[in-house]
Amino acid sequence: MQSKSAIRRGNKGRKELVKAHRRIASRMHANAKKRGHAKSLYKNAITYQAAAASYTEAMLRNILNANDNRVSQNASLLMHCITSIADGMRTEAYRNGFSIGKELYRMLNSDKHYETYEESIPGLVSFFENAGLGNVAYAAFEDMLSLDVYSNEHRYVGSSIHVFESGIISGFVSSGRRNYSIISERACANNNSDHCEFVLEGTGYRGAEPVNGNIKGKELLDMLLGHIHRPHYSNEYLSSSYMALLSAVVADRRYIGEMNSIMRYIGSSIGDTLAKKGASSRLQGMLNVLDSIYTGMVEVRSKKPMSFIMSFDGTKLNEAYVRLSLSLVEGIFSRAYSTKKMKAIEINRYNLHKIKIAEER
Repeated sequence: MQSKSAIRRGNKGRKELVKAHRRIASRMHANAKKRGHAKSLYKNAITYQAAAASYTEAMLRNILNANDNRVSQNASLLMHCITSIADGMRTEAYRNGFSIGKELYRMLNSDKHYETYEESIPGLVSFFENAGLGNVAYAAFEDMLSLDVYSNEHRYVGSSIHVFESGIISGFVSSGRRNYSIISERACANNNSDHCEFVLEGTGYRGAEPVNGNIKGKELLDMLLGHIHRPHYSNEYLSSSYMALLSAVVADRRYIGEMNSIMRYIGSSIGDTLAKKGASSRLQGMLNVLDSIYTGMVEVRSKKPMSFIMSFDGTKLNEAYVRLSLSLVEGIFSRAYSTKKMKAIEINRYNLHKIKIAEER
């Protein structure tokens, strides 16, 4: 793996962020028009599915067996908001969730041998509760399904943001009902409700995923940043394996350039706030933010010159997610430490991926 070049100063700015939103939203439509795109996409999907099947199954088993580490709800909120930035990303999140839901049903059904889809819903409920989403109540009938998820995560962002979960439920229920079942989030705890409500909207066809076209990415990010600047501490935590499945959506290679720009923008906003603090408070503030929204470990090696290590579990998080995390740090340093040059050195040991962030001397 190549060493990361020196972290540079600079903020792409709001205009670039808006452009990034538009590029993401239009990417799928543009790709669909390319000659031969559908055929090549099908071939690539077969290869990808074969490679990813064992990984997805391993993550699902970690959750089902409640044998997993935990990450903060702040990291979860960040990922859910980013996957809701534009229609293209929401569609990808729904489809990724759909594939995971199908695999989850296959795994549970191989042991339980369900006769009706209604019999399978308690297994789905246990999965979500083990993942750390909250307590789940449900009502399941032949042509009606409602899942209500109750948690302490009620920070307002002005949008229903759990399209990934809608996809999981859709894939799971579609497998049990043996027809494509559309699920939507009718109410959201992050949008003026005391819980999240997922309902069966009916049957349809692949490509009919529910998409909320009224979401404005810039406003959603501003809401998110407000919560990041005011850290939220809760006794509820999300499964790290569930977080890995969710973050795979954000790290989709087709959108990685735009996602990196957005993560740098988030980091720059955090850095602007930290720049107003003294040196000691600035460093501690940065570490507090990283600890709050980052899904790995941060270890300080020295304060003068500044040096710390970010560690990632290589069995769960892919390279693209590591790059996104680094973009976040780049944004923070470009504004909080504008007079210093930083460098990033990547170290891979066994299943642990580390990045050493150090001040250049």
